[in-house]
Amino acid sequence: MNNINQLADDFVANDHFNADAIDNKRKSVAERFAALQEPLKAREEKLNDALKLQQYFRYSHMKMACVVRLQNSITKMINLISALVIYNKTVPAQGH
Repeated sequence: MNNINQLADDFVANDHFNADAIDNKRKSVAERFAALQEPLKAREEKLNDALKLQQYFRYSHMKMACVVRLQNSITKMINLISALVIYNKTVPAQGH
């Protein structure tokens, strides 16, 4: 937008034959640009919110996968310990 304003100022300052049309066009573009700022800001906020939500889902998915792995490891250890306890109960004690 700054470049457009600078170029328009240069044309107007140099008495370009179409200076009035250039100045009017610049004003029109500036108004349209200004009118877009609020919707663009709202869109950016929505995109940032969506990004935060996606990051949360990714983080929670990673944590849940970690919990499942730990749970599986603990279950395997418990099963092994149970099997050893049962084995030790069924095998007669050998005295040395």
